[in-house]
Amino acid sequence: MVESETGGVIRVRHAGWVHENGLWVQRLYVGEKIASPERRMFPYQYQPADQNCVTGSIGFLDFLVQKVYDHSYDIPDSPQMESAVELVRVGLEPAYHGQGYGLAMVEVVAEKARDYGISFLVAEGNPAGRFPHLRSMEQLGFVTAPRFSRGVTLSDFFSPRFAYYAEISSIGKPLRIPELPSQ
Repeated sequence: MVESETGGVIRVRHAGWVHENGLWVQRLYVGEKIASPERRMFPYQYQPADQNCVTGSIGFLDFLVQKVYDHSYDIPDSPQMESAVELVRVGLEPAYHGQGYGLAMVEVVAEKARDYGISFLVAEGNPAGRFPHLRSMEQLGFVTAPRFSRGVTLSDFFSPRFAYYAEISSIGKPLRIPELPSQ
């Protein structure tokens, strides 16, 4: 749950692993649990394996915990491995835009990651397509810099880098959610 300065509360729930559009992700949701075909944001495209995919009546956030290469170290071609949380997709129903629900879900992901000793959130490019209803990535505490790349195998070292990253300590507390409605 995330509380606003005015006392409104947003309850963010964890749906667990969901399979949608060929990808397994962890999902947070806000609102009542509904089946994905009922949502309007990111219209659901039916695939047989996705029959029991749930989402929230207000919105959802999909994420993965990834091993990534951190390319910020001084030794060229010798990146360090880190764990990071990748934000995959955020969708909010149109009636709930601009009310802090997207930020609340990002804060919950950051808090849980911090509890597990993870220091960074990462996101691929095209925030308008993947996170159309979040505030700008910079307002959320993200930096536009190709610092991290996927890091499972050595060939991943040469893969395209994530366009955005944020230190988890920069997410949340300095940002305040104004005037959240009660739920």
